[in-house]
Amino acid sequence: MRSHTDTNKGSNVTQKAVNAGKDGQQRKDKLPFWKVALSIAQAGFGVQSHANRERDFGQGSIGTYVAAALIFTAVFVLSLLLIVRLVLGEL
Repeated sequence: MRSHTDTNKGSNVTQKAVNAGKDGQQRKDKLPFWKVALSIAQAGFGVQSHANRERDFGQGSIGTYVAAALIFTAVFVLSLLLIVRLVLGEL
């Protein structure tokens, strides 16, 4: 059976982890490319969550997001042009 002090040790570790995030000591790890791409796609379609938007502004570099957004925009516009040409029978 666990003693009262063993239970408190576990909760102290958990509480320290929670407090680390509250004090603004968040880790500034770079996001993987797939998360940046997913975030750009969600923002482009207007379904980006508030939590993801906060994560994006808190992590990563602006250059990565600008480059990914430009690539997403180019692919999106080219896809629309392809679809329109297919529908009109020009391809």
